[in-house]
Amino acid sequence: LVNGPYRAFAGWPDWPGVTLIRAEGREFVRNHSQRFDTLMMSGVDTFAALNSGAYVLSENYLYTVEAIGDYLDAVKDDGVVAIYRWFFHQQPRESLRLANLVASALEARGVSDARAHLMVIGEGDWAATLFRKTPFTSAEVRTALDIVASTPELAMVHVPRVFSSQEQEAVEAQ
Repeated sequence: LVNGPYRAFAGWPDWPGVTLIRAEGREFVRNHSQRFDTLMMSGVDTFAALNSGAYVLSENYLYTVEAIGDYLDAVKDDGVVAIYRWFFHQQPRESLRLANLVASALEARGVSDARAHLMVIGEGDWAATLFRKTPFTSAEVRTALDIVASTPELAMVHVPRVFSSQEQEAVEAQ
């Protein structure tokens, strides 16, 4: 639809340097040799399936330790993976589960403290889980904190551990 009758409405397919790819995400990243600056998955699972507990007895193929590894392999060393999922304020806590999967995948790759590679920002009913192979820098985290502080709808759910202990505590207390 965005390549046809709704192209003008969507707007973003014409941005320079952006290529629209329509494919099953995990299969695409596994079978594509190009490495990307950003890999983004936005709202790919339905509220009905999550809310009904549909994944209690079966794993969602997009959210496993192995899948997170595939996403990390698809980005450049300083590239970022961003996954937007429902941010339930009650159980089930999909964003918490995703952060744990990311931490496990990073630890399986030899990362000693995954908390420096992971950031979670909430916005109402959604949470953006951002992660990468290399730790976020303190400057990047400060930029994110400034944006969150200036945007009332946003909340920093997890601050990457990139500051000294005292400074980290102060940042997390905000």
